[in-house]
Amino acid sequence: MPLLVLARHAFTPSAPASGTTDFERPLDATGLAQARRMGAFLAAFAAGEGTPLDTVIASAAVRTMQTARAAAEGLGMDAEAVRPDRALYDATAAEWEEAIATIPARASGALVVGHQPALTDIVAARSGVWPLPGLRPSTVAVFRLDSWEQEPPYGEPAVLRDFV
Repeated sequence: MPLLVLARHAFTPSAPASGTTDFERPLDATGLAQARRMGAFLAAFAAGEGTPLDTVIASAAVRTMQTARAAAEGLGMDAEAVRPDRALYDATAAEWEEAIATIPARASGALVVGHQPALTDIVAARSGVWPLPGLRPSTVAVFRLDSWEQEPPYGEPAVLRDFV
């Protein structure tokens, strides 16, 4: 039974406060700590399920790549194994669906990291739970699937929490 984890990037200051564009905004120390807690939690959860997370896809924006790499390290993966997906930046729910469709059939579990507001939309669509409140930075929604071919809705996520 594969695990699908849909996540929002960890905390980052605003673009003006960072002195960067939105795409280039980095995590600050708070965000890095959140991302590390996310990775440690997901590693423990996946181990308890007997289903390792072995695929990580993230928006190519700096903050999402940093979140995904920190989480990947917590999962025992090489941070460079994170696959950037430019389409997840400023994505729609349909673009999230396209990213999810690229998860290899052999994957035992996958983490996909992106942005609001599409994350709330895709978690609601995948779970069939409406309405969902806006999801805070570092939120994860963990779904247990029968197979990668399983059609949504999956029902409520096994886990829906943040690391703020």
